[in-house]
Order: sequence, then C-alpha cells, then structure tokens
Amino acid sequence: MKLIIHLGIHKTGTTFLQKNVFPNLPLLYLNQLELKAFYSYILFEDDLTFNPKVAYNLFYQVLIKKFKNFTDSDTVVISNEDLYGIPWIGTIIRKRNIDRLLIVFDELQFILTIRNQYTLMESLYSQYVKSGGIYTTKKLLSSYNYPLIFDKKYFFYHDYINYIQIKGRITILLYEELLLNKYKYYQALLGILNKDIHQEINSFNDFFNKRNISLPFTIIKILRNLNKLFSSRKNPSQLFSSITRNYIMIILEKISLFIKNKKNRKHFSLEQYETFLNGCEEDNKKLMRNLKLPLDKYNYPGC
Repeated sequence: MKLIIHLGIHKTGTTFLQKNVFPNLPLLYLNQLELKAFYSYILFEDDLTFNPKVAYNLFYQVLIKKFKNFTDSDTVVISNEDLYGIPWIGTIIRKRNIDRLLIVFDELQFILTIRNQYTLMESLYSQYVKSGGIYTTKKLLSSYNYPLIFDKKYFFYHDYINYIQIKGRITILLYEELLLNKYKYYQALLGILNKDIHQEINSFNDFFNKRNISLPFTIIKILRNLNKLFSSRKNPSQLFSSITRNYIMIILEKISLFIKNKKNRKHFSLEQYETFLNGCEEDNKKLMRNLKLPLDKYNYPGC
C-alpha cells in the first residue's frame, strides 16, 4: 500500500483541501473523523506504551471497512495538520509524529504546504482569539510554558523538511500559490496524487473562489476582550456559557462582512515579527537554495 500523508500545516488551506478537494477526487481518502482513534493514538499515546502494530490496526480497520475492495496496490490519502505540530504546544511532538508514522507504514510520501511566516503568525493569532484566546500579541509571543507554548521553531521549515527528506519523500507546496495561482497549485497537488490535471481541475472550479470568513482587526480586538467573560474551548470555566459566545460569534461574523480592515492592519508589529522570528530569514534562504522554492516571489522573510 502506498500512503500519501498531507501534513498541513495549520492555516494553509488544509481544511479547504479536506472538505472540498480530497473527497472529490477518485482516490481512497480517509477523513479526520473516520481516523479519530488512529490520530489520537499517533499524537498522544505515551512513548513507553506506543505500539506500531496497534497504530496500524486502528488505521487498517477503518480502511477496509470503508473500501471493501481495497488492494495493496491502491494509493490512500490522509490529511491532518496536527501531524506537523499543534501551534499552541510548540514543536515538542513534531519530529516524534514523523518517526511514529515512518515505523507504522512501509511506503510513505508526505505533502507539506508552507506559508510566509508573517502572514501565518497573523492568521494563527486570529484563530487563537476565535477559539477563545485572551492574550495580547505581546503576551502570546512570550508564552513558553504550559498550557500555552508559542515557539518560533514552529515557523522554521528547513530542518523539519530536511529530516523527512533523509528518511522518505516529501513534496513542498506554497500556500500563496493556492491563493494567487490556484491552477499551478492544483497542478502540483494532482501530479503528486497521479491524477490527470486536465481531467480533474474542472471539478474544483466551484471551490476556487471560496474563502473562510476573516475577522478584521477591530473585531478580533473586541472578541479577545469578550473571551475573558465567555467560556470557550481554550477557557471552559469563564463566567458566561459558550452557547452565548457562539451566538455572539455569528453576529460578529455578519458584522465583519461590512467592515473593511483599515490599510490591512496587522496584529503584530514589524518589530515583533523580526524579534520573535530571529533566524527565520536564514532558514528561508536555505529553503530557496536547497529546494529551489520561489519564496522571494511571495516576500518570505529574508528572500
């Protein structure tokens, strides 16, 4: 069996691919809900009790249940951005996840979509607040203790990619091409999946212009303060219920449709970017040299 694993990362169009692309291709795709037990085992099982056979069985039972005519010559695709690492716990399980996958499966190919680190920080902060976060950007950048570890190494791609290359195969895609050059992005993606680009590309025309609702700077600021009062996934014991917060979120999203983000206002200052991501510029230059990625075209730091 050939297994292709899409590693994310978070905020690089992963949910879009999981909902609109992979399920609509003529291939064997298992979604996150179907593989919930498998992912929980890979991500959270104690190293002292982790057993590759148990992990494989959790995966294989789902596979043969969904695809009864599955054969060992088939290609299977799965996708979970947490496999790259969970942004709020740093990079402590990033390498371990890869090591576990490599001992569970024989033939693996990885897909990783990377993103300009500045815009990734912005998007992650918005997501943090939307899920209940209360920290300012300044406090978030200094969070390096449980239960919130915001580690700059999460944004350093080169050594992670190099580690996988030594042990297996990995293809790197750019999030910016998903936004600005969708045909090129899907051409690369479908090439990896051994699908005919001309045959399949029409299947995605309806999805090309879909975007998640992006809350503007002002709304994020308001929501961060409301999070101090309302329960959420990140803060389940606040004064008011999460149900009320959910209604407020719906209202804020509707208001966002009528608010323009003034001059594309950022949550982080340039000084915060440069200080927190110290060393990122050289890391990106290594990616350009070694993998010939056009990072300069999309203004990655240092390129």
